[in-house]
Amino acid sequence: MFLVNKFDPEWFLDTPLRVPLRTMLPTALFVAGAAVYLAFRAAETRRKPQLAGDMGLVGEVGQALDTVSPSGGEVFVHGERWAAVSSTPLSPGARVVVRRVEGLTLFVDEVKT
Repeated sequence: MFLVNKFDPEWFLDTPLRVPLRTMLPTALFVAGAAVYLAFRAAETRRKPQLAGDMGLVGEVGQALDTVSPSGGEVFVHGERWAAVSSTPLSPGARVVVRRVEGLTLFVDEVKT
């Protein structure tokens, strides 16, 4: 069994290794509680709106850096410079809101105040 010629019973433990119930029960309850907590937090996270990525930009307000027209322009949204397109021409400095995102281009409209 261990690649030896002789078998010596003294090599093995006589008594089986046991974990006391007073140690095992609190540990099992703690692990079960942690699993339930993590499951509820994961379910809660899935119900929240997406805040990152392209879908997180929709509805964000920014500022036009140069003239934004149907042919293009640049805006500053969410701390970043983006290529943007607007159905109506917007002057530099105009406040804009993101309506949709396609690739690296934002489709924006002017914020009505």
